[in-house]
Amino acid sequence: MLVAICWGIWSARNQFIFKLKKEDPQIVLAKAEAILKASKRTHMPASIHMDQQTRMLQQSWTPPPAGCYKLNVDAATNRDKQISGLGAVIRNAEGNVVAAAINFSKFCGDVAYVEAAAMELGLQVPGNANLPSLIVETDSQEVAGFVNNRQSSMTEIWWVVAAIQSLMKNFNHIKVQHIPRSCNTIAHFLTKLGQEKCENVVWVSSYPSKLLSLFASFT
Repeated sequence: MLVAICWGIWSARNQFIFKLKKEDPQIVLAKAEAILKASKRTHMPASIHMDQQTRMLQQSWTPPPAGCYKLNVDAATNRDKQISGLGAVIRNAEGNVVAAAINFSKFCGDVAYVEAAAMELGLQVPGNANLPSLIVETDSQEVAGFVNNRQSSMTEIWWVVAAIQSLMKNFNHIKVQHIPRSCNTIAHFLTKLGQEKCENVVWVSSYPSKLLSLFASFT
């Protein structure tokens, strides 16, 4: 983790020296966490790595096709406080943010449950924004499998998955896919904000300065 943080500080220094961009320390930390997660995945046993190699070739977020939107969702848990932060961000084909949201949830001991709750939150964000075509990305392979009916569950998460599948009917075209954590950095940062604020907030078109700085660092 220390090496990843040092890289983040070095990168932020270069951004300031060469582009006069001053990055928020929390953004630097979020990037470092994403790099660490990606590194751990690349060092998994060869048999597992080969199965996931195609997905892992994409190591950074890519915009959706023209006329389509992309929703990234994530959840992060503070086990000491037993609170999970939820984050969601919607971007268009130009990579511009059109909406973002945070929320929080009491942690019930099931990581997949809060990851699914983050997806439910994200699908509620569009509301009346008229987004007919949507790609939903999560770094939880388990939740992606549940939603796409590749796996079944008799636990509490089933109710959230059922709610997600109901919300998906609001879109003419929708696809849910698993991505590596390194492609989900903005959503991950929003989870930290959700833990910090402990409230449900949705932003459309107008964003606080901290978020504007975050979005700018990924353009």
